[in-house]
Amino acid sequence: KHLCLCILASIAISSAGAIPLQSFFPWSSGSTNNNLNWVLDAILKSVSSELIAEHGDEFEIPSSQINATQEVELLWWKVGANAVSTAPGILKNISSVVRVSDAVIAQTAESGSQKIDLKAELKLNDLEMVYSSVNTKLSFLSYSGGLTVKCPTNGFNIDVAITSGSSCSAQLVSATITELGCNVELNEGGIMNFFKKHVFSYSLGKVLDEVKSTMTAQLPAILTPIIEKHDICKFLKPSSL
Repeated sequence: KHLCLCILASIAISSAGAIPLQSFFPWSSGSTNNNLNWVLDAILKSVSSELIAEHGDEFEIPSSQINATQEVELLWWKVGANAVSTAPGILKNISSVVRVSDAVIAQTAESGSQKIDLKAELKLNDLEMVYSSVNTKLSFLSYSGGLTVKCPTNGFNIDVAITSGSSCSAQLVSATITELGCNVELNEGGIMNFFKKHVFSYSLGKVLDEVKSTMTAQLPAILTPIIEKHDICKFLKPSSL
């Protein structure tokens, strides 16, 4: 499952200048980042297409249920505000993943095997996390329905190690979110949506905090199976260049 913030991950792979190695790593010395960006772009396109074929243009994020509680002050009183979801969040628009920075590549030889380190910064142009059912309360006021967290500002760095020996394997070294700017929309249109967003702003603020924490904490766990499952190595063989 999931990538979001999934996706995000699957989609993280890169390249740049390096010394000439053999087999899976055929680049010549003096290569530049821009010359090899197309390798990462091809990987992103292929992996995102495979994910969409498997899951549609969305991905369920495990253990991403909302359970936010906060005590807030209203005039002279303190009241409880909370928001709870009945199901995990769904990461939407996997296919909107794009490369933000030039890909960077470094090649080394270790214990008879060739190793390449791929790094790049990625983002989703249309990152959304959708919750089908959220129960929100502020004192005697309540809202039950769908909720969408949209993050127009986002970015994440990916570092992937690829090793060739008798076979080629890829492993996630690290994945970190560099920026995440989000807002919350209740699935209720018109003036009521505007009114309730402000009434429940305390709870929704906690929802944002929880969603951001979930994305940050789970990004490596989401990306690891995606990277290991999909054949990244095919893009690095001589026949693919």
